[in-house]
Amino acid sequence: MRPALAAIQAAFQQAILATDGEAAHAVLDHFSPPPRGENPKFAAYRDGYRLRLAEFLANVFPILREQMGDDDFGALVEDYIAAKPSRFRNARWFGAGLPEFMSQSPRWRHDAASRDLARFERALAHAFDAADAPTPGAEALHDLPQEEWPRLVLAFHPSLRALDLVAGTLARHQAILSGEKSDIPEQAAKETVAVWRADNEVLFHALDEDERIVLTEAMSGATFENLCSLLAFRASENVALRAGALLAGWFAQGWICELSIARE
Repeated sequence: MRPALAAIQAAFQQAILATDGEAAHAVLDHFSPPPRGENPKFAAYRDGYRLRLAEFLANVFPILREQMGDDDFGALVEDYIAAKPSRFRNARWFGAGLPEFMSQSPRWRHDAASRDLARFERALAHAFDAADAPTPGAEALHDLPQEEWPRLVLAFHPSLRALDLVAGTLARHQAILSGEKSDIPEQAAKETVAVWRADNEVLFHALDEDERIVLTEAMSGATFENLCSLLAFRASENVALRAGALLAGWFAQGWICELSIARE
Protein backbone atom coordinates (compact mmCIF):
# COMPACT_ATOMS: atom_id res chain seq x y z
CA MET A 1 0.00 0.00 0.00
CA ARG A 2 1.44 3.33 -1.02
CA PRO A 3 1.87 5.85 1.84
CA ALA A 4 -0.28 8.96 1.96
CA LEU A 5 1.09 12.12 0.39
CA ALA A 6 1.30 13.82 3.81
CA ALA A 7 3.48 10.99 5.12
CA ILE A 8 5.82 11.27 2.13
CA GLN A 9 6.04 15.05 2.57
CA ALA A 10 6.84 14.68 6.30
CA ALA A 11 9.51 12.08 5.54
CA PHE A 12 10.98 14.28 2.81
CA GLN A 13 11.22 17.23 5.19
CA GLN A 14 12.84 15.07 7.87
CA ALA A 15 15.36 13.83 5.34
CA ILE A 16 16.19 17.38 4.24
CA LEU A 17 16.85 18.38 7.85
CA ALA A 18 18.80 15.24 8.76
CA THR A 19 22.58 15.33 8.87
CA ASP A 20 23.08 11.69 7.83
CA GLY A 21 21.97 9.59 4.89
CA GLU A 22 19.67 7.18 6.75
CA ALA A 23 16.69 9.56 6.74
CA ALA A 24 17.24 10.20 3.06
CA HIS A 25 17.03 6.49 2.30
CA ALA A 26 13.86 6.28 4.41
CA VAL A 27 12.03 8.76 2.20
CA LEU A 28 13.57 7.50 -1.04
CA ASP A 29 12.39 3.98 -0.25
CA HIS A 30 8.87 5.26 -0.90
CA PHE A 31 9.76 5.43 -4.58
CA SER A 32 10.18 2.55 -6.97
CA PRO A 33 12.75 1.38 -7.66
CA PRO A 34 14.61 2.63 -4.53
CA PRO A 35 18.00 4.18 -5.41
CA ARG A 36 21.29 2.74 -4.28
CA GLY A 37 23.79 4.80 -2.33
CA GLU A 38 23.70 8.58 -2.23
CA ASN A 39 21.16 9.95 -4.66
CA PRO A 40 22.50 13.08 -6.39
CA LYS A 41 19.03 14.46 -7.07
CA PHE A 42 18.02 14.27 -3.43
CA ALA A 43 21.41 15.61 -2.33
CA ALA A 44 20.70 18.71 -4.41
CA TYR A 45 17.63 19.41 -2.27
CA ARG A 46 19.38 18.68 1.02
CA ASP A 47 22.54 20.64 0.23
CA GLY A 48 20.61 23.44 -1.42
CA TYR A 49 18.54 23.95 1.72
CA ARG A 50 21.64 24.36 3.87
CA LEU A 51 23.47 26.51 1.36
CA ARG A 52 20.50 28.87 1.11
CA LEU A 53 20.30 29.27 4.88
CA ALA A 54 24.07 29.75 5.08
CA GLU A 55 23.90 32.41 2.39
CA PHE A 56 21.14 34.19 4.24
CA LEU A 57 23.07 34.17 7.54
CA ALA A 58 26.12 35.56 5.74
CA ASN A 59 23.96 38.41 4.40
CA VAL A 60 22.53 39.20 7.84
CA PHE A 61 25.88 38.94 9.67
CA PRO A 62 28.49 40.19 7.16
CA ILE A 63 30.69 41.85 9.79
CA LEU A 64 30.62 38.75 11.98
CA ARG A 65 31.72 36.71 8.97
CA GLU A 66 34.66 39.03 8.37
CA GLN A 67 35.59 38.95 12.05
CA MET A 68 35.55 35.14 12.29
CA GLY A 69 36.85 34.25 8.82
CA ASP A 70 35.12 31.97 6.34
CA ASP A 71 36.16 28.69 7.98
CA ASP A 72 35.00 29.51 11.51
CA PHE A 73 31.88 31.30 10.30
CA GLY A 74 31.04 28.30 8.11
CA ALA A 75 31.46 25.96 11.09
CA LEU A 76 29.23 28.23 13.21
CA VAL A 77 26.56 28.27 10.52
CA GLU A 78 26.64 24.47 10.21
CA ASP A 79 26.28 24.09 13.98
CA TYR A 80 23.41 26.58 14.08
CA ILE A 81 21.49 25.02 11.18
CA ALA A 82 21.84 21.57 12.75
CA ALA A 83 20.73 22.76 16.20
CA LYS A 84 18.06 25.27 15.15
CA PRO A 85 16.19 24.16 12.00
CA SER A 86 14.21 27.01 10.49
CA ARG A 87 10.58 27.16 11.60
CA PHE A 88 9.72 30.41 9.85
CA ARG A 89 7.98 30.92 6.55
CA ASN A 90 10.09 34.03 6.08
CA ALA A 91 13.84 33.26 6.25
CA ARG A 92 14.33 36.85 7.45
CA TRP A 93 13.76 35.62 11.00
CA PHE A 94 15.94 32.54 10.85
CA GLY A 95 19.07 34.25 12.17
CA ALA A 96 17.34 35.91 15.12
CA GLY A 97 18.55 33.24 17.54
CA LEU A 98 22.18 33.12 16.40
CA PRO A 99 23.64 35.41 19.13
CA GLU A 100 21.83 33.46 21.87
CA PHE A 101 22.98 30.18 20.31
CA MET A 102 26.58 31.42 20.39
CA SER A 103 26.28 32.39 24.07
CA GLN A 104 24.99 28.93 24.98
CA SER A 105 27.19 26.79 22.75
CA PRO A 106 30.28 25.26 24.43
CA ARG A 107 32.12 25.73 21.14
CA TRP A 108 31.40 29.44 20.64
CA ARG A 109 30.42 31.00 23.97
CA HIS A 110 34.00 31.94 24.89
CA ASP A 111 34.40 34.12 21.79
CA ALA A 112 32.85 37.22 23.36
CA ALA A 113 34.05 39.59 20.61
CA SER A 114 32.28 37.59 17.89
CA ARG A 115 29.20 36.93 20.00
CA ASP A 116 28.67 40.63 20.72
CA LEU A 117 29.24 41.55 17.09
CA ALA A 118 26.44 39.11 16.29
CA ARG A 119 24.24 40.76 18.94
CA PHE A 120 24.94 44.19 17.48
CA GLU A 121 24.23 43.12 13.90
CA ARG A 122 21.05 41.40 15.06
CA ALA A 123 19.94 44.65 16.75
CA LEU A 124 20.54 46.53 13.49
CA ALA A 125 18.32 44.03 11.65
CA HIS A 126 15.68 44.31 14.37
CA ALA A 127 15.67 48.10 14.15
CA PHE A 128 15.11 47.88 10.42
CA ASP A 129 12.19 45.44 10.78
CA ALA A 130 10.55 46.80 13.94
CA ALA A 131 7.06 48.21 13.92
CA ASP A 132 6.62 51.93 13.49
CA ALA A 133 5.12 54.27 16.07
CA PRO A 134 4.39 57.99 16.28
CA THR A 135 7.11 60.05 17.97
CA PRO A 136 5.81 63.30 19.45
CA GLY A 137 8.23 66.15 19.93
CA ALA A 138 9.31 67.59 23.27
CA GLU A 139 6.41 70.04 23.01
CA ALA A 140 4.17 67.20 24.22
CA LEU A 141 5.57 67.89 27.68
CA HIS A 142 3.95 71.31 27.67
CA ASP A 143 0.53 69.71 28.11
CA LEU A 144 1.53 68.08 31.40
CA PRO A 145 0.70 69.95 34.62
CA GLN A 146 3.84 70.56 36.66
CA GLU A 147 2.53 68.57 39.62
CA GLU A 148 2.27 65.43 37.45
CA TRP A 149 5.87 65.45 36.25
CA PRO A 150 7.18 63.23 39.09
CA ARG A 151 4.81 60.44 37.96
CA LEU A 152 5.66 60.79 34.26
CA VAL A 153 6.35 57.44 32.55
CA LEU A 154 7.85 57.14 29.06
CA ALA A 155 7.13 54.55 26.37
CA PHE A 156 9.85 54.01 23.77
CA HIS A 157 9.90 53.31 20.05
CA PRO A 158 9.66 49.57 19.23
CA SER A 159 12.97 49.69 17.34
CA LEU A 160 15.04 50.94 20.29
CA ARG A 161 17.50 48.57 21.93
CA ALA A 162 20.23 49.33 24.48
CA LEU A 163 22.95 46.67 24.29
CA ASP A 164 25.64 46.01 26.88
CA LEU A 165 28.55 44.81 24.76
CA VAL A 166 32.20 43.93 25.22
CA ALA A 167 34.19 47.17 25.01
CA GLY A 168 35.46 47.75 21.49
CA THR A 169 32.51 46.08 19.73
CA LEU A 170 31.34 49.28 18.08
CA ALA A 171 34.88 50.27 17.01
CA ARG A 172 35.48 46.74 15.73
CA HIS A 173 32.28 46.84 13.68
CA GLN A 174 33.10 50.22 12.19
CA ALA A 175 36.66 49.21 11.34
CA ILE A 176 35.55 46.08 9.47
CA LEU A 177 32.74 47.99 7.78
CA SER A 178 35.23 50.53 6.42
CA GLY A 179 37.52 47.79 5.13
CA GLU A 180 40.19 48.16 7.79
CA LYS A 181 41.76 45.32 9.73
CA SER A 182 40.12 44.83 13.09
CA ASP A 183 43.07 44.53 15.50
CA ILE A 184 41.13 45.85 18.51
CA PRO A 185 41.87 43.52 21.45
CA GLU A 186 39.03 41.91 23.37
CA GLN A 187 38.45 43.66 26.68
CA ALA A 188 36.82 42.74 29.96
CA ALA A 189 35.09 46.13 30.23
CA LYS A 190 31.66 46.83 28.76
CA GLU A 191 30.18 49.51 26.53
CA THR A 192 26.51 50.27 25.96
CA VAL A 193 25.20 51.07 22.49
CA ALA A 194 21.71 52.30 21.60
CA VAL A 195 20.28 51.10 18.28
CA TRP A 196 17.07 52.46 16.76
CA ARG A 197 15.33 53.58 13.57
CA ALA A 198 14.32 57.13 12.75
CA ASP A 199 13.04 58.47 9.43
CA ASN A 200 13.54 55.01 7.87
CA GLU A 201 17.24 55.02 8.80
CA VAL A 202 18.89 52.67 11.30
CA LEU A 203 21.04 54.62 13.75
CA PHE A 204 23.24 53.86 16.74
CA HIS A 205 25.57 55.54 19.20
CA ALA A 206 27.39 54.73 22.44
CA LEU A 207 25.88 55.80 25.77
CA ASP A 208 27.74 57.18 28.74
CA GLU A 209 27.21 55.51 32.10
CA ASP A 210 24.62 58.01 33.38
CA GLU A 211 22.48 57.68 30.27
CA ARG A 212 22.82 53.89 30.24
CA ILE A 213 21.52 53.55 33.79
CA VAL A 214 18.72 56.09 33.40
CA LEU A 215 17.60 54.77 30.01
CA THR A 216 17.51 51.20 31.28
CA GLU A 217 15.28 52.22 34.16
CA ALA A 218 13.09 54.40 31.95
CA MET A 219 12.55 51.52 29.50
CA SER A 220 11.53 49.38 32.49
CA GLY A 221 8.75 51.84 33.38
CA ALA A 222 10.41 53.96 36.08
CA THR A 223 8.83 57.33 36.78
CA PHE A 224 10.57 60.61 36.09
CA GLU A 225 10.95 61.12 39.84
CA ASN A 226 12.81 57.80 40.11
CA LEU A 227 15.04 58.74 37.18
CA CYS A 228 15.99 62.00 38.86
CA SER A 229 16.72 60.13 42.09
CA LEU A 230 19.11 57.88 40.15
CA LEU A 231 20.94 60.90 38.79
CA ALA A 232 21.12 62.45 42.26
CA PHE A 233 22.54 59.21 43.66
CA ARG A 234 25.24 59.33 40.99
CA ALA A 235 26.21 62.79 42.28
CA SER A 236 25.14 64.66 39.16
CA GLU A 237 25.95 68.34 39.75
CA ASN A 238 22.63 69.63 38.45
CA VAL A 239 20.03 66.88 38.45
CA ALA A 240 17.28 68.93 36.83
CA LEU A 241 19.55 70.16 34.04
CA ARG A 242 20.97 66.68 33.38
CA ALA A 243 17.53 65.02 33.40
CA GLY A 244 16.15 67.69 31.08
CA ALA A 245 19.06 67.27 28.67
CA LEU A 246 18.59 63.50 28.53
CA LEU A 247 14.85 63.87 27.97
CA ALA A 248 15.36 66.46 25.23
CA GLY A 249 17.88 64.21 23.50
CA TRP A 250 15.53 61.20 23.59
CA PHE A 251 12.75 63.26 22.03
CA ALA A 252 15.09 64.66 19.37
CA GLN A 253 16.32 61.18 18.42
CA GLY A 254 12.79 59.83 18.10
CA TRP A 255 13.07 57.39 20.99
CA ILE A 256 9.93 58.41 22.89
CA CYS A 257 6.56 57.50 21.44
CA GLU A 258 4.16 57.97 24.35
CA LEU A 259 3.80 59.78 27.66
CA SER A 260 1.63 58.61 30.52
CA ILE A 261 1.12 59.33 34.21
CA ALA A 262 1.57 56.55 36.76
CA ARG A 263 -1.49 56.25 38.97
CA GLU A 264 -1.21 55.23 42.59
